[in-house]
Amino acid sequence: MSEELTHYRKLVRDEWTNGDTVAAWAHWHPKITRQQVNMREALIQHARLEPGLRVLELACGTGDPALEIARRVGPEGRVTATDLSAQMLDVCRKNASAAGLANMDFAVADAEELRFPSASFDRVTSRLGVMYFVDVQRALAEIKRVLVPGGVVALQVWGPPEESPYFANAVGPFMQRLSPPPPPPDAPSPLRFAPPGKLV
Repeated sequence: MSEELTHYRKLVRDEWTNGDTVAAWAHWHPKITRQQVNMREALIQHARLEPGLRVLELACGTGDPALEIARRVGPEGRVTATDLSAQMLDVCRKNASAAGLANMDFAVADAEELRFPSASFDRVTSRLGVMYFVDVQRALAEIKRVLVPGGVVALQVWGPPEESPYFANAVGPFMQRLSPPPPPPDAPSPLRFAPPGKLV
């Protein structure tokens, strides 16, 4: 493993397992769920969900859209919610319990090394997670391996910031105040796949 990949893996893990980060996402989960309803619906539409499907949700965070996916596949379906952060996963589990969803499993998992048998899932989804996968090609190979032949993958990323009022209003003020240097083109970051066609 190269020194650069090791460095980025540590940055991503530290960011998403940080107690303050987890607490903030847990606190704002209800509001984010309402604010991002259109994003969630677009992901669900592209995933072509049906009752009874087995779905792997990567980088599930506090549970949106995993909980809604569990509702859509119904009691005959199953959603396996995964995240790098055990703390985020604990919040997701609590939110699922509060919602009365019994068709979910939870597993700490890195998308680059999915500990599931081949052809285990009918669908693989991730909202705003793939841009943080350090070795994207390795993660995509793992996704392909665990997906049944003819299965569907739906990955959602941020587009150009000027096309997203939400991103501009929520993140823009911080970026302007902090003025951080732009990350290297392939470094894990929110806008990593914003240029059209970059994630293929």
